[in-house]
Amino acid sequence: MEHTPSNETDKAISFINSQNLGWKADVCKLQSHHAEYGSHCDAQKKAHSLAQINSDVVSNTHAKEFGPKSGKAFEKALEKA
Repeated sequence: MEHTPSNETDKAISFINSQNLGWKADVCKLQSHHAEYGSHCDAQKKAHSLAQINSDVVSNTHAKEFGPKSGKAFEKALEKA
């Protein structure tokens, strides 16, 4: 789905970014004439930035387990946990 900037989304993005939510909304989604529109946004339009472009799930089949499951160190860590 393609994003279309509007006055409503500008208000929502400005509100979100003015709050202390631990994350910020993408200022490149603002209308280009908006005061908070980022100067880096024009170059970003030409590239996918933080965009999911593939829905394939890739699993890590080479995952290693952490440490041994027996022995003094394991029992000590287990007690601590």
